[in-house]
Amino acid sequence: MYQKEIIYMGLFHDQVKERNAGYLKVDERDGMYRVELQVKNMSGAVTGNFPIRLQSEAGWQEADVLAIKEGNGKWNGRAAEPVLRAEIILSDAWKIKGESRLAATGERKEKKTDTAVLSVQPEKKQDEQPDRMEETAAERERPSIEAVRPEVYRERVREAAKPKNLAEPETEAETEAAPVIRAESMSSRQANRMPVKPPVKAERISVKPEHTPLYENKWEQLLTTYEQIHPYGDNRIYVKLAPKDFIILRENYQHLVNNSFLLHGFYNYRYLILGKEKDFYLGVPGVFYEREKMVALMFGFEAFECEGGEAEEGKFGYYLRKVEL
Repeated sequence: MYQKEIIYMGLFHDQVKERNAGYLKVDERDGMYRVELQVKNMSGAVTGNFPIRLQSEAGWQEADVLAIKEGNGKWNGRAAEPVLRAEIILSDAWKIKGESRLAATGERKEKKTDTAVLSVQPEKKQDEQPDRMEETAAERERPSIEAVRPEVYRERVREAAKPKNLAEPETEAETEAAPVIRAESMSSRQANRMPVKPPVKAERISVKPEHTPLYENKWEQLLTTYEQIHPYGDNRIYVKLAPKDFIILRENYQHLVNNSFLLHGFYNYRYLILGKEKDFYLGVPGVFYEREKMVALMFGFEAFECEGGEAEEGKFGYYLRKVEL
């Protein structure tokens, strides 16, 4: 059957659509179906190679991997049969997927089979290396979304772990280095709209004492060890941290040192926060947008709080998750 259509793709969390996330274009030419897949408007924290699955009457087949960089990605391929459904697997709970009108209206019925015979071929670009297909095969193992580019982040964490004299201001070279890191971690549109650093009231910051006393209470010890901050403009006290300080967390939370969303925020603002209310909360600085909120949820940060208490589009604050010491 002839097929020429645009299938709109959506971001789904446990089968519930959160928002639009791109499109899949199918066009029959010379007996083959040319497929163009475009993912866009995701957060810059979503970066890596993710499996593409296409479904025809014969069943599902993993076609290739889609390289997403800073929330955007594009893939071109060919199929021997009409495409009924497509999905990109971000994690066990999060997928980008879409459905053709052929499947939605019942013009085609899915055949259950143990062997998928849909023939899919990614299109080679002229400047693509000859061994690209071998590389693609090696990349087929599904990546964990929290392990995206861990080697890059671990290297940056090691750099951040180098001791500094807190009494001395950053050098001019260090100050100029931050925009370079931001440009690597964010889309240009996000970089333009996001402030470099939040406004900080000088009178509400206290610096750790030169000689740190020992306390039986771990939180009281942290208050004297790390720089204190009042992130919401009230009496609540948090401390500033870096990923290298996660040794203070319980072992089952130390894996957050590789959390892509957390590192994305850290390398934009150069700090994280930890505070005690009813529970302990780890905070990632950022600007509130509905799209960022959904990505934060994907990485385990279930809340957002800011000065004044009301989250509004474009307002600076902190994406939070519970932790234990």
